[in-house]
Amino acid sequence: MSVPPPMDPTALSAWIDAVFEAHPHEVARLRAGEQRPMDFVVGRVLMISGGRADPVATRRMIAGRLSPTWGEPGGGSPP
Repeated sequence: MSVPPPMDPTALSAWIDAVFEAHPHEVARLRAGEQRPMDFVVGRVLMISGGRADPVATRRMIAGRLSPTWGEPGGGSPP
């Protein structure tokens, strides 16, 4: 069994950006605290990545982006 190469965070970030831009209503629902749209958003990222995105890393990065402190120094950035 081979181990897949590590996920490129730059590519993952770009795929998430594309999904956020294409589906602002779902992102708004996530920001409002709904968890159901997470599966939809992760699924769209997997689809546009051609299956290359890691679902766990995708969820983690999306959750980091939705954090109120995301992008601030020392706060909420995804790993």
